[in-house]
Amino acid sequence: MATVSKSPASVPTIPADGLAGLKQHGLTDAISGFLVFLLALP
Repeated sequence: MATVSKSPASVPTIPADGLAGLKQHGLTDAISGFLVFLLALP
């Protein structure tokens, strides 16, 4: 029987609230929002 080991990268983390969460994911959120804006433009 094969064993499955979980690496730390595969364990989901809960994003921080407030300014800490914005610092953590702000660039990704801005890029995603811009892409949605471009798709909704026409």
